[in-house]
Amino acid sequence: MAAIRGGVTLAEKKHGGRRPGAGRPRKGPGAAPPTAAVKIDRALASRARMIAADRGVTLSDYLTEVMSATVDRDWGRLVRKTGQED
Repeated sequence: MAAIRGGVTLAEKKHGGRRPGAGRPRKGPGAAPPTAAVKIDRALASRARMIAADRGVTLSDYLTEVMSATVDRDWGRLVRKTGQED
């Protein structure tokens, strides 16, 4: 016996399938790159967000672009200092 409310059987799906974004994140080709959450000064984040919006990029993309050269340089120094990578 199916329950009926408002002319619709409650067991029926109303949306016709899986909603977009539901389920586990994709893995493999086409998957989003791995990310990490970090804390930075609120005022700095606000300025960076405004700059990113002005350039038409995401905050994540802007910060990655700004930080990558410094991190790569420092990583190279660390590798030379310790003599090992990863």
